[in-house]
Amino acid sequence: MYNLEPGSSKAQIECWKADMEAEKELTQKSNSIINSVKRLERAGAESSRMTKKLKAACEEVAQMIIDKCPAYIELPRKYKVVKCQYLDAHMNIDSDDGWDWCLKTSNSSGHTLDDRWYVFGVKEIGHTPNPSYEGLTPANRETCLKFSKDIAEGLLDEVAELLEKRAEESRRAIEEDICNSRMAQSLIDVLNKPEVE
Repeated sequence: MYNLEPGSSKAQIECWKADMEAEKELTQKSNSIINSVKRLERAGAESSRMTKKLKAACEEVAQMIIDKCPAYIELPRKYKVVKCQYLDAHMNIDSDDGWDWCLKTSNSSGHTLDDRWYVFGVKEIGHTPNPSYEGLTPANRETCLKFSKDIAEGLLDEVAELLEKRAEESRRAIEEDICNSRMAQSLIDVLNKPEVE
């Protein structure tokens, strides 16, 4: 920076102006970078907060499905309630400690080599901060978005319809069984009836 004194040459004044402009531009760039960093911090925090909310909402709905649906049947859109074992389950004393009922989703990556399946309803237990379960991976943001889309497109109604259909099939089987039992009993009664001479 130049100290301009009375009687400075025109060249010195021009250099001083150029330095002042450069300093002003540098200050503006610094402020722009600082503002960008602050914006990035805010956006990152908001994104993390929203992802946590999304995952919590998906976990809640998934838990409802886990609680209401029988295990190991194919649910609509390739979902299935399965039992997941924690990799470090051998560290637990109670053999049931390392198991959780989970909602298995189809692999949503779209990659042909990706054979991972994602699950909802798992807790982080033991020494593994981000556990894997027999080739199943805890649900991530992408999985939550897909699950949310499936819910919005009617997944819960489809699951309810499947459960209603299964209940109706069971009711009919019970009625048939009761009817068959009555017919069998009638046949036994006829066969046991003494003959009249």
